Amino acid sequence: MTKKATILTSEKFQTTKWSGGLTTELFIFPSTAVYKKRNFDFRLSTATVEAATSIFTPLDGVSRTLMVLDGIMKLVHEGHHTTELFKYQADRFDGGWKTSSFGTCTDFNLMTKGATKGDLAGFSFKKDQHSDYPLEDAWDWFFIYTHTGSVGIRLMEESYQLNKGDLLAIEHPGNSTARINGLATGELVLCHISMG
Repeated sequence: MTKKATILTSEKFQTTKWSGGLTTELFIFPSTAVYKKRNFDFRLSTATVEAATSIFTPLDGVSRTLMVLDGIMKLVHEGHHTTELFKYQADRFDGGWKTSSFGTCTDFNLMTKGATKGDLAGFSFKKDQHSDYPLEDAWDWFFIYTHTGSVGIRLMEESYQLNKGDLLAIEHPGNSTARINGLATGELVLCHISMG
């Protein structure tokens, strides 16, 4: 399969209101999917939680992974579990559960359906810091989201620059390594997806 990498810049993303704040859709697959129709295989988004207490929209049939980027969030899944999330900590839960959140924060959201699975990791870097991140052949997609700062990415003889709010989407990354070079101190979210 052919590796394909695309940079999606922050001005292309759509931000909408939800009951607790604002949400920005970063990526949805397939590209023809519409979030409100729930006809996606996976979706990446960020959100601000501005209300001290909010109720999550029920999403039956959707698996959710939520990671805090700034602030602190307490999630209460009625009849299941309760967790308090700090920076870069994530919680995976069923979108159909009745979920309440307490606290204000910025978070990163991964939604998957069916056999599609994924995982998130937070990553801080300093200017001129170099890091190698190994990619796996089993992954169908790999994403790098720049929450703050800016980075240069070197991947398979190609170079990319990501600024605050940009997303690098890599389809079929294969067994390779992404070299991350900090251009200005900041924070990344790394996400890999396997379609099952």
